[in-house]
Amino acid sequence: MTYGEVVLYYLELLGVSQSELARRMGTGRQTVNSIIKSGRRGPTLDTAIAISNALSVPIQEMVDKMQEEKED
Repeated sequence: MTYGEVVLYYLELLGVSQSELARRMGTGRQTVNSIIKSGRRGPTLDTAIAISNALSVPIQEMVDKMQEEKED
């Protein structure tokens, strides 16, 4: 999974919209959309932490989710 796919996974799991995530992060929806569509390139560490905090999902859990797909 790419980082963007992981973010989408948690948005769907938690029932949070991209707009709501953007609001929680204090940014625009276009920024969130750009992160999701970024492909293999992940966000900066600060942005990853902001997303993790906004979703109340530990950053390590998100990283582990990315690794799950690589191990299969």
